[in-house]
Amino acid sequence: MLEFKSRELKLKFNDKEYTVKYPTVNDVVDFTEELEKKEVKEVTVIMTLLDKLGLPKKVSGLMEIGQLNALVTELLKEKK
Repeated sequence: MLEFKSRELKLKFNDKEYTVKYPTVNDVVDFTEELEKKEVKEVTVIMTLLDKLGLPKKVSGLMEIGQLNALVTELLKEKK
């Protein structure tokens, strides 16, 4: 029997802790559909996704781009 549970990532930014959910398949589908729109900026779509997963836009907006990329990479990589 396979048993799955939703996972969360603990994140500490500027001495404050946040809990960010790992995205569901539906979250990723919505994310990629938004990226395909011509008028949107990639970083805005990323911030919206992270907000939906639990990291407020006002926080992700203060992160360095490398930190934001590392977070997204962690959330989207496959669990081994």
